[in-house]
Amino acid sequence: MDIKILDFDWNDGNIDKCQKHGVALDDIEALFKKEGVYIGPDMKHSQEEQRFLSAGKFKSGKPMFVVFTHCETLKGQ
Repeated sequence: MDIKILDFDWNDGNIDKCQKHGVALDDIEALFKKEGVYIGPDMKHSQEEQRFLSAGKFKSGKPMFVVFTHCETLKGQ
């Protein structure tokens, strides 16, 4: 899937979930900067908003799985 992640918008719910799972926000952001990171649709959980799945590895090599939404800025606004 051809999605380019340019920026991150972390809300309190996102931050709490990451902390609960012991994942630093910097580690998640680094995942999307790597070549070959998998990004695909989350068909099962996209009823109210379009969600995506991503899989890759931490710097240590440990697997990482991320579910996220992608917000596009409309041109001309």
